[in-house]
Amino acid sequence: MSWSFEAGSVAPADAASGAAGMICDLAAGQPAESALDQLEKQAGAFASAAMAAGTRRTYAAALKQYAAWSALHAVDPLGGEAGPVRLYMTHLGAQKRAVATIRVALAAIGALYRHAGLPFEPHTPELARVLKGITRTNGTAPRRQAKPATLNILQDMLAVCGPESAPLGARNRAMLLLGFGAALRRSELVGLDLLDVELVQGRGIMVTLHHSKTDQEQGGEQIAVPANDDAPDLCPVRALGAWLEHRNTAPDMPIDVAKDGIENATKPKALFCAVTRFGEVTAQRLSDKAVVRLVKETAAAAGHNGDAFSGHSLRAGLITEADAQDAALTSIMRQARQKKPETTLRYTRPNDLWRNNAAAKAFSGKG
Repeated sequence: MSWSFEAGSVAPADAASGAAGMICDLAAGQPAESALDQLEKQAGAFASAAMAAGTRRTYAAALKQYAAWSALHAVDPLGGEAGPVRLYMTHLGAQKRAVATIRVALAAIGALYRHAGLPFEPHTPELARVLKGITRTNGTAPRRQAKPATLNILQDMLAVCGPESAPLGARNRAMLLLGFGAALRRSELVGLDLLDVELVQGRGIMVTLHHSKTDQEQGGEQIAVPANDDAPDLCPVRALGAWLEHRNTAPDMPIDVAKDGIENATKPKALFCAVTRFGEVTAQRLSDKAVVRLVKETAAAAGHNGDAFSGHSLRAGLITEADAQDAALTSIMRQARQKKPETTLRYTRPNDLWRNNAAAKAFSGKG
């Protein structure tokens, strides 16, 4: 099988392109104030890039709640760790908010203080005692996690996706199989560009992630997703190849430098994009919420409880299924790009509870 789509280079990041423009202005002899203004803007752009977009959204949501609480009680949100911050943590604890949520709120408030140029010490005795008391009182037991889309469930979901001959069916099948096989987070799946997938003859697909939750500095990670020739309906290579045939009909394909110009022709192009209700493939990148809808809707259509699944179910499914098939822990960690064994063990522990179970041995009467 061969995949045919035109390759273009990835456009530079906004920050880098801004620096290039600034250098051009300096070379053209722009006034010193103008150059300094550009440097100030560039510094702001680099400072913003220091925090991942997902973290910024999470912090913004947490700070919005903190601001509302501060306004309600007429307190200064920057009044110090032992004052309003300690009381706000107490408020969250009294609401039985998860300890992990409270820690996120504390981290967001710390970022707010630092942004304002104020010191922030989360380990002050007054605040530390409150946090320890909340943890002991409410506990740190994890909340219900999304149900993993293990292999049997994945097969059910694929069966209701529709035919590969239709763009929507082909796209959804490719997203499910690639998301499962590469253990992708939902943002990683929709963030893939055409040039991020490479067919390796006789082996499968090599996926390149330029940015992920565990690779914020964009060092790049590669994930090998093997072909599954013995089960064509479960083969990521076949599914992705079928989708790419439809993807090549989108308005941004093929690349035409003469028509579009070098700048537009070399912009990154989304691997997975929207399909209209008339079956027309667009060039519009999907949002991560599209992954959530896809997983929930296909699970529900296949007869499962769609509310039990989430955009994380594909990733959780691969980890859980690999462990059930006795894959080595290090192999699972590599595929899922998890650096700490305890992170992987959170997914595999349910299997471990049944494997070599002491009570089963006792009931059987066998040593």
